[in-house]
This record gives sequence, C-alpha cells and structure tokens, in this order.
Amino acid sequence: MGDVGLYVADVSYFRDVVVAKGAFLRPITRGRAEMSRNTFALGVPVAREMMTLTLCFLLMSAAILIVSLAADPALALSTFTVNRTTNESDASTADGVCDVDTSTTGNQCTLRAAIQQANANSNPSETDAIKFNIPGDPTKVKTIRPTSELPAITQSVTINGYSQPGSAQNTRERGAINAVPKVQLDGSLAGIDADGLIVQGASNITIRGLIINRFDRSGIFLTSTDGSDDNHFEGNFIGTNAAGTVALGNGNTGVEINGLNDGNVVGGSAAEQRNLISGNEGDGVFAGTDGTDTIQGNLIGTDKSATGDLHNGGTSNNGEGVNLGGQNSVVLDNIIAFNTSDGVQVRSNATGTGHDIGPNLIFSNDGLGIDLIDNTNNGLGPNGDGPNTNDGGTADDADTGPNDLQNFPTITSATTSASTGDTKIDAFLDTVPSTQYTIRFYSNPRDTGEGKTFIGDTTVTTNSNGTFSVNDFVATRTVPVGQSITATATKFTAPRNTSEFTGEPRSVRSAP
Repeated sequence: MGDVGLYVADVSYFRDVVVAKGAFLRPITRGRAEMSRNTFALGVPVAREMMTLTLCFLLMSAAILIVSLAADPALALSTFTVNRTTNESDASTADGVCDVDTSTTGNQCTLRAAIQQANANSNPSETDAIKFNIPGDPTKVKTIRPTSELPAITQSVTINGYSQPGSAQNTRERGAINAVPKVQLDGSLAGIDADGLIVQGASNITIRGLIINRFDRSGIFLTSTDGSDDNHFEGNFIGTNAAGTVALGNGNTGVEINGLNDGNVVGGSAAEQRNLISGNEGDGVFAGTDGTDTIQGNLIGTDKSATGDLHNGGTSNNGEGVNLGGQNSVVLDNIIAFNTSDGVQVRSNATGTGHDIGPNLIFSNDGLGIDLIDNTNNGLGPNGDGPNTNDGGTADDADTGPNDLQNFPTITSATTSASTGDTKIDAFLDTVPSTQYTIRFYSNPRDTGEGKTFIGDTTVTTNSNGTFSVNDFVATRTVPVGQSITATATKFTAPRNTSEFTGEPRSVRSAP
C-alpha cells in the first residue's frame, strides 16, 4: 500500500504544526511506538523550519497588505460607468468610486462625477476608462444636459460612448457613415462660453462615440496649455442631431485644438474612427496655432449620408471646414463640403509650413477648396478674388508664407476617349528646381474648381529650371466630357507643403 497522508492546499495548521501551502503531510505520531521516526514525513526539525518560513511569509503578506491599504485608494479602480443623465458632482474623489449619493445602495455615476474621478486618479502611466450603461430603452438616445460647464479633463482617459447598449460603430470606410451613437451631450443649458468636453494639459485621451451639440462655444476644446498631445477624437457626431441629419451646431468650432500641442488626431484611418463634424457656427476643425495634427476620414460640412448640406459657419461667422495653423499637419481622406468659407484654409505666417492636404474630396464650399492666406494676400482669400498667383519662371517659387505659398500645377489639356473611356491629362508645374513633388488630380462638376473626386496622382522631379511637364497621365476613372480637372502639388519631402487647387480648371474635351 502506498503512502497515505493529507495534501495541504493552503497555509493551514495540522495539530500544532504549521504546514506550507502545497506540502504533502503524513501523520506525525509524536512518539507512537509502532512507527519508526524514519517514517515521519515531516519530523519536528522539518516542522520547525517550515514554521519559520511560513511566519516570514505571513509577515511579508501583512506588510504588503498594509502598504496597499495606505496607498491612494483611487488607484484601485480605473473604470467608471456612467448610469445617470443628471449633473451631480462626485460625493468624494478620494474613495476611487464614482458615486454622487453614498446614502443610496449602489453607485450613482454621472458623467461629471466620472470625469472628476478620472482626474483624481493620479496614475499617469494608466489610461482610465469612462463607459456608459444608462438604463432605459436601448433604441432611445440618452441625453445628458449639463447645467454648467463640465470639468476639464486633466488625466489620461478613454470616454467611450459606444459602450452604451444599443449603440453601433461605423463600418463604412468611405462615403456615408452608418454609426449609431446613443449618448448625447446637449449644451443648451450649460451656460455662456461653455465648451462641451475640455482637454487641458493631458495626453492619451480618447473621446469616442458621442453626440456633442448646442454648446455656446466649441464641442471639443483643447486649451493652449502645453502637454495636450497624442489625443484622439473619433466616431463622434459634433454639431448635429443623433441621426446626423439636422444641424444642432455648437456656437463656435466643432473641434478646436490650440497651443503647442502635437500628435492630436481627429478621426483616423479605421472606419470606426470617422467623425461627422457639421452644423457648427464656426469652423468644423480648428487645428491650432503651433501644433502638428492629423484630420483624417471625417465628414465635415455634410450630413451623415455625405451628400446633404449641414455646413459649418453661421450667419455671423465664416466657417472653414478645416482651419490650419502650426506646422506639418496632415489632412486626408475627408469629405469637406458646403462650408460657408474655405474647404481647407492655411492661415499663418512664414513658419506655418509643411501641411500635407490630400487626397480629400472637397466641393461646394463658398470660398476656395484650399486657401493659403497670410497678411500679404488676405484679399485673395475666402469670399475674395480667387487663388494666389504662381511665382514661377526665374522666381523659382521663392515666396514665403503659409505652406511657402506653394505654386499649383496648370492643367494644359484634358480629354476623354469615346472609344476607350480613358481620360488623359497634361499638366505643367513651375516651382523649385530639382525637387520632387506629388501631383494629385481631381475632377469636378462643370465650371467648378475644387477637388470633388480624386482621380489619381503621380510623382515628378523638376529640372534645373524648376519645371516639369506631365503628358498623357491616365486618370483612375473615366471623367465625363464637360467636367473640370484640377490638381494640387505637394512637396515630396519635408516640409510637405500642398498648394491650392489649379487656378483655372480645364474642361474635359472629347477625344477619338
């Protein structure tokens, strides 16, 4: 018969002997004559040794427990679930629990309280989470109406409106957005000069899946406080109703990014990151004074279908789709349309360079599709006299200003073959000598000069005179006869300055 004993699954006591977790114990007879001392599994010396080790273990465990209890209790919890649409503040930001009423069973968590708790959770290496589980019919939108401005967000956090039951993220990579957000922030009661969600000196913040409308100022506002870097604003409806079909604009900008803040992203490359930013009284996106930002994949100025007019810009404000300052921002894969001023405006001094604009679909804006403005050419800007004048020839595009006032390409010919359907384009670029450029081509409705449909690009290198001729470039799709062709030029290496669209669009003619 094999050994018979007791396996100790945890720190336990067997008679008087402390036995460590995982030890296999046979009976200790304490001198029973019928058993030899050599048969003891754990004799007295071994038991004493085990007792010493176990006491050390218990003392260490107690020390760890004491340290844990003494630590900031907010670190114990980093996910806060909003389950109320009211506006109360948190009862105590010291306890790590989002609860506005500790006298009631369970946690009563408002968005205001959740932001307060996330701010109080001093864990810079960890990104907290604010989720939503507001009770009620999941087919209905849950509306939060702050009665004063919400607290500024000062710590890393992800606010995820798509956690609310009944909501759904967008799945379309292009064109119309099919997202179904279910959490609305309605700023109509928040007061004068109230912004929707404010980011102040904090990085790695994500604001996702919210409907943000009717605030007196901006829907999302990054202050000029340094350190508001690498934040993401994605999958939101900013300035419209929950259906994305009616303008309920914020009183200023949809998304406003200020200061020396870098790496902020409005939208993104994934389908679920695309925002709808329309109906606001000012710009759709204002991307700061000195920062480097990415605006990608959004609908700016349209409705949810990407075809209806929900322009940015009110009766008293010119509304750019995207208004750029700073340096080296990227604007691509957006649909920017119907805004009351320019589609994209770069308005800064000679340091405001490197903005790479395209490819986008830009059309039906009241100003220019892309407008490079400084103090010397302000009269040529929105609502003005048209695009800038190229300074080619011996000047070699040497002027300075926003995006170095990059010269645009001239379209010299555009034809569509009746037999093959090929659209061929000839173009001419006169700019800086011996430099690489990407020329992006667009088609537009008859006699319009923005960039409604992207039809391909080519990379060229100018000669020692600064010129290059593009011959027989074949568009990626057939452009009907009578439509207009435009192009932009973008410097291939940094600073990646993009020009305005072609000053004089070329109509497509029929070819055999």
